[in-house]
Amino acid sequence: RAWQSGASHYEEREYENESEPDYSLNQDTPRFVKGERVVHETFGSGSVIEISGFGRDLKVTVDFEDVGRKRLLLRYAALEKDWP
Repeated sequence: RAWQSGASHYEEREYENESEPDYSLNQDTPRFVKGERVVHETFGSGSVIEISGFGRDLKVTVDFEDVGRKRLLLRYAALEKDWP
């Protein structure tokens, strides 16, 4: 009986990681940083002043030029970077 002989039928192989994971897709990684200029379709241009939470509960507080400070749930905020 081969299963009692102690012989292994498995080969050890070394595999190379073909590609690095795309960490940019991690929900926990903020897409914006404090001080960054952003634009919102309704609220206009502003600056990120705070980032809190993580994952689906990631929030940003933005000081908008025309409407003041707003705390937004990032997954619904539709913020874009305000490129110069």
